[in-house]
Amino acid sequence: MRLIASKSVEVLMGIYLPIALLVAAISPDILLFIANKNYLPGYVPIIIILSVNSIFISSNILGVSLQAIRKTRIFLISSSLTLASNVAFSMMLIPKYGIDGASIAFSSIYLMGFAVLFYYSRKYHTVIFEKIKIAKILLSGFFMFAVMFLVQELFGYSVPKLFLYIVAGFFIYIIIIRITKTFKNEDLDLFLMLLSDRYIIIKKLIKKLLL
Repeated sequence: MRLIASKSVEVLMGIYLPIALLVAAISPDILLFIANKNYLPGYVPIIIILSVNSIFISSNILGVSLQAIRKTRIFLISSSLTLASNVAFSMMLIPKYGIDGASIAFSSIYLMGFAVLFYYSRKYHTVIFEKIKIAKILLSGFFMFAVMFLVQELFGYSVPKLFLYIVAGFFIYIIIIRITKTFKNEDLDLFLMLLSDRYIIIKKLIKKLLL
């Protein structure tokens, strides 16, 4: 169980993080696409929330691993601390920073929840974190984010460009993942065996992209 949970953390981050960060990077274009320029100030909260969420998305796996060993009391502690964190940061930041402060306060939920679950998953040895591999995932994702945000600022917005940005962002991320050899064949095999054989095409696509 510990091995599967550990690999699940890596693959979940490897797949979810680039999606979240790419949406964050091109969020100004997305807001212009679905709304108008009056909504552009909203891209800052989007970037804050999606960036923090992408970093701590492994909380989902940590929670499941602790549930598997019946450590359910931990979720009461986690819920209480995340609520307290959100309320405290909201009171401090919203009056001064408005919606940006609200996004930081909301993001503190992800940070606090992860901190609690990480502490107990280490305590009960339910997950093993491969620091180098996770660092490679984070580096690849945030490098892609920085490049796509800069490209967007340089070349501006249009509907065709928006779709090109999406393709380019994933291409950059996949290239870096492959160059750094972040994932090994056995990593993906262990994770993908959890998926039904009905998703055989998706399994093959994931392996083809990440290896």
